[in-house]
Formats: sequence, structure tokens, C-alpha cells
Amino acid sequence: MGNDKKIIVNQIYGNRNPPDCIRRYGLWCYPGNSRIAEEPFPSNSNPFEKCPSRIFEVYSISHLVEGQGKLWIKNKGEFKVRKGDCILMAPGIVNRYGGVNGESYIEDTLCFNGPVADMMHDSGILSCGVFPLGNVRRLIPLVNSIRDASLDSIFSGLIRLQQLLMEIFLSSHSAKTHAYSFFDTVIQNIRDSPERWWTVSELSEMCRLSMPQLRRVFLLKTGMSPKQYIDRVKAELAADQLKNTRRTVFDIAHALGYSDPYHFSRRFKQVMGVSPHHYRKSLSWKDSPYS
Repeated sequence: MGNDKKIIVNQIYGNRNPPDCIRRYGLWCYPGNSRIAEEPFPSNSNPFEKCPSRIFEVYSISHLVEGQGKLWIKNKGEFKVRKGDCILMAPGIVNRYGGVNGESYIEDTLCFNGPVADMMHDSGILSCGVFPLGNVRRLIPLVNSIRDASLDSIFSGLIRLQQLLMEIFLSSHSAKTHAYSFFDTVIQNIRDSPERWWTVSELSEMCRLSMPQLRRVFLLKTGMSPKQYIDRVKAELAADQLKNTRRTVFDIAHALGYSDPYHFSRRFKQVMGVSPHHYRKSLSWKDSPYS
């Protein structure tokens, strides 16, 4: 998709507006800026790093049919785009996307607008981001329909567009539910491998969420950031070993992935309020057989 998407209705439809019946329907597409990848037009071949930030004046759906890419949305962060994913974008949103790892971003794209699209956006049915759409090229029949001179064909395409947007919404809602349930697996992996220093990138990939989304889920489910949660898990496991074993602070720190016991002691004190040494010393004989 080209970087300039300042679409004007009169330009797209020649010297006339969309027919009144289509405007009254509340949703219309832009044939002049809706393309399929076989057509001779410049696809978004710029690498993501060189793509400028931009704002679209219409809604768009971009289906990645070849390559791989990345999307950035202001205040939301970056998202990986895989073959078969689609990008939904609304007017007024600062964004940029393009190919990564030396691959072009080859897309089918459809541009649309109207009060119906606005209402779908306001209600949350149409939201900006990356969504799985599959490898079947769903936009081709829609583009062909809106280019047909027949009103029946145009209305058929508009109805199918609404159905597609609803399908993406329902699929996304189901995927988010799955991601929240899969969050328990993430928590278990953290607890099962206490010596490992998980990165936010690794955890987000596990849930197939963006890093900002993962941080929001962590905050909602635990009240902490991922880093704070990992520190808490390590500190609680250390406290258990300080209470119930004779292991030295050095050995406990090493088992929890700390190469520097002083670093471990500082983190432990931040979480538990006292150093490991004072924590063990504060335990009464009733609490610990090794105090």
C-alpha cells in the first residue's frame, strides 16, 4: 500500500460522488485504492524501518499474501505481521508498516468509509491492529464486486465486507479468550523454570500478544508488570528455601539464575523488605527447623 492514503471521494469515483443509494446505505468502498497483488502497482516494498509514520483518512484492511512484516501503532507499540494476517486501520490513527528481514510486504488491500464503519469502530467491532485472516485471499471477490457497475454487485460486496469485519471481530474475541486462558501456561512456565530470565518478548510470543498487551494482561491478572512478577516468584521461592533448607544464600541465588549473590540480595530485599540473611535469622524455631 502506498504511503499516501489521503483519499477523496470525488477523486475515487471520477467527477461524481458515490450514488445516493450507497451513501444512504452508510458504507462504501474506494475502487481506485483497493488493489490485489497481481496488479501492476507499487506494493509496500519499503522495509519497516524506512516506512514513514502516516495517518489514513479512510478505513483500510490490508491482507499480507506474501512476505512478512511489522506494524507500529502510536500508543500501542509494534506487532509482527505474518503471511495470512491482516491489518485493520481506522482514520486518524498514526501508524506505519512494512516488510522485515529483507522481504517485501505483498498485500491485497481494500479501502472503505461511511457511518456504518464509524459505528462498527465506535462499538469496538472494528479495531486497529493485526488479526489472523488465513491464506485464502478473501479480499479479491470484494474488490471485484465493488468495481462492478451493477448496484446489486456493489451491495453484495458491501454486505460481504460487513460479514468479513464481523468474522474478524469474533475470531479476535475468541483468540483473546484463548490468550487469557493461555496466560496460566505462561505463569506455570515461569514457576517451572525459576532459574530462567524470561524476557517480555519471549512471554508475549508465547501468548501471541504484543508486548504492551502482555503488560496489560499481567497488570490485570497479577497487579504487577512481568518483571515485577518474575522477581516476586524468585523471591518467594528463595524465602521457602531459606526457611526449609540449609542451603547457603550463594547456592539459592545460583539456583534462581543470579550470577551475583549481591544482586540477588538486593532484589530479595526489594520484594520481601529484608535481606536474605535477616529473613532467615528472623524466623523462629517454630517456623524453621534450620533457624
